Amino acid sequence: MTMTKHLLNAQRVADLPDALQVILTSTDLSSGRAFRVSQDFVGGWEFGYTDAPPTLSMSLALAASTAVPFLFPPVHLRTAGLGLKDPPPELSLVDGGVYDNLGLEWFQGWNAGRPPSARPCDFVLAVDASGPLRMEPRHFGWARSLRRSQSAQYVQTRASRVRWFVDQLLAGQLDGLLVQIDKEPSRFRPPGSASAIADAADGALPVGFADALADLRTDLDRFLPEEAELLMYHGYWSAHVRLRHLRPSLAVAAPRWRAYADLSAEQAHRLLMELADGKRRSARRR
Repeated sequence: MTMTKHLLNAQRVADLPDALQVILTSTDLSSGRAFRVSQDFVGGWEFGYTDAPPTLSMSLALAASTAVPFLFPPVHLRTAGLGLKDPPPELSLVDGGVYDNLGLEWFQGWNAGRPPSARPCDFVLAVDASGPLRMEPRHFGWARSLRRSQSAQYVQTRASRVRWFVDQLLAGQLDGLLVQIDKEPSRFRPPGSASAIADAADGALPVGFADALADLRTDLDRFLPEEAELLMYHGYWSAHVRLRHLRPSLAVAAPRWRAYADLSAEQAHRLLMELADGKRRSARRR
């Protein structure tokens, strides 16, 4: 059973398997808040939650959760008969990342209006694949300043949620891990006075790959096979290193995936050059 298999095969939200509660989050432009769709409920903080309509299509829920502004139009959902609390006649839904790019709020505010059918989560694995906001020592005109301002606002909003999440982990209010794409597994240091485990990252990519992978394009141009494999490998070892240090009972003793564990300097250089090209590649060039 894989989540991808069921997401792609389900025609209606109600067709999703009971064993896994899938929550697809979009942003409602009328309220400026998250709107969530599950096989068990639909709704949000502003309008409350109600049972998921049996005819609600997966295509609509998926399209709404991925409708990136400026690239795709909002997805419109008529609210008549849904049973929500005082909604407008129609909701305009866009990408859930507009409101909460990491989807963390659902787990952080569990006592704030969650529906009875919501299932609590024992362990939260938050994966932040966002690229960092790099220094750009240049003159900014009106057009570039607008884009740069939006990027700065986005980065600060995400950073606030991450700090909130980490504070909850350290306080024992949540159990989980944060994995960030731009952090080197070999440079991970556990919080507090705990010492780093010397061989925890012995199969990870060499230093330098985290920045290169974080800079890969996100313009809807598909990744090349080797780019996708390097992203997965980096995520695999990033998660392992954190589990080994912070939740050893959940970590494997010896990770089996070691395809890039013994790269020569020449091999590492070639791969980094390919990733640098991948930063510039776009759908318009292919």
